[in-house]
Amino acid sequence: MVYKIYTLTCPISNNIVYVGLTKNVLRDRLYGHMNSHCTDPIKTRWTATLKAKYLKPEIEEIDSSPNKKLAAQLES
Repeated sequence: MVYKIYTLTCPISNNIVYVGLTKNVLRDRLYGHMNSHCTDPIKTRWTATLKAKYLKPEIEEIDSSPNKKLAAQLES
């Protein structure tokens, strides 16, 4: 299994808004970000604002590791 470190970039400002870690396909992870309420109200508000404008963030893999602990260190 490979763990991917990824970024979410705002399509309006082109700024990286979030860095995350997943073992899922990036397309599926992006869907999860856009369709669930997370515990971070700022990120939830941001994704809701994008959805209201029919936009979504760009997701990009920036690194990966077969080791979850190492991947978590790379993420931070």
